[in-house]
Amino acid sequence: MNRRHHQNRRQGQQSRPNQLIGANVAIVLKKDQPTGRLTMGTVSEILTRSASHPRGIKVRLTSGAVGRIQKITSSSVNLGNQSENISNQECHPTPSTYSTATCLSDWMPQALSTETDAPSWSCSRCTFLNAGLLHRCEMCDAMR
Repeated sequence: MNRRHHQNRRQGQQSRPNQLIGANVAIVLKKDQPTGRLTMGTVSEILTRSASHPRGIKVRLTSGAVGRIQKITSSSVNLGNQSENISNQECHPTPSTYSTATCLSDWMPQALSTETDAPSWSCSRCTFLNAGLLHRCEMCDAMR
């Protein structure tokens, strides 16, 4: 991959700390994306391969639920050489820093009626079941 891509992340992309395992977080499940409903839990696995993602880092909770992090509710997260205590801190940049939306619910419409019209599809690479409107697999980023 191009190093410049990682050095010059687009504004508003969520960046993950090196260690999120064990952090208490609020995530949005795929089925809850239209409403922005949050699910609380503890991170058991980080699923996003890259260091940043515009819609949030995808994780699996200890309950088995999979979604994108919207908030870190409380944790002591290892940031390489230093440790930072995070309490009720949003993962996204603040609106004063960037002009992009800070939460999924800020930029997602409240209802996507067309999403139910488009049939879901299974990725040929990883077999993940994706929403019908997506052109790339949400899990492995393969083209439809």
